[in-house]
Amino acid sequence: MIKVLGVEHIGIALDKNEQLSKVLKDVFNLEHIGSEIIEEQGVNTDIFNVSNTKIELLESISKDSPISKYISKYGKGMHHIALIVEDINVAIEHLVSNNIVMIDEKPKVGVEGYKIAFIHPNSTPGLLIEICQK
Repeated sequence: MIKVLGVEHIGIALDKNEQLSKVLKDVFNLEHIGSEIIEEQGVNTDIFNVSNTKIELLESISKDSPISKYISKYGKGMHHIALIVEDINVAIEHLVSNNIVMIDEKPKVGVEGYKIAFIHPNSTPGLLIEICQK
């Protein structure tokens, strides 16, 4: 069984993080937690605290990254929702046993050191879902 602890963050795909980052900081006065580049995923992130969740801005650092491909296919906007789970390995086993197709069948290290795995959007009517564990 999967124990979901909450929404960890909402990921937003952008060409450049700078403009929305400025709006979130200066207009909404959100706390900027930090920026991080994840080379393996070809992404530069800016993370903002929003009370009991986060907003993660995703800027491609290469033309062949997943974010770049996503933007060329679907445009800028919401990319994924991340659910924090108690045990990512148990969650992956449960999902696979329920015929959910995983992009990652083994956790990877993501932003802020979280263990992460993505569910293929074909299994979730088009919504990309990330599961993560601190």
